[in-house]
Amino acid sequence: MVDLVSDVIEKNEELREGLWVDLGTVLVLLPLGLVKSFWEAREGYCH
Repeated sequence: MVDLVSDVIEKNEELREGLWVDLGTVLVLLPLGLVKSFWEAREGYCH
């Protein structure tokens, strides 16, 4: 996947600028954030 993106960026100068996000990091952090939110909501509901 990294090689594919690298090839596309090399061929398209417009894509070299801007913000890029590491989707691997996002895909790990999103479920952790949801678990935390659900846990906090559960604790609030039980008290």
